[in-house]
Amino acid sequence: MNPSELNGPHVCVLGGTQGDNRTEDTAAVAKALVACAGGSVLLPAGHIFLLRPIELPSHTTLLLDGDIQAW
Repeated sequence: MNPSELNGPHVCVLGGTQGDNRTEDTAAVAKALVACAGGSVLLPAGHIFLLRPIELPSHTTLLLDGDIQAW
């Protein structure tokens, strides 16, 4: 996915996530969503993110290029 194709004023890079299919990534993804409110947060390919339900800020896009395992 080319970041120049994404909607919103900015795209945030996730920090603090593992994406290893073992570590819960909910807190790190939620933090990125708040920091990037009004923009886009990309979950990159090649990782499996473990997430509990999260709330998206208004006008914020969560882009899934990787895999999510939710419970």
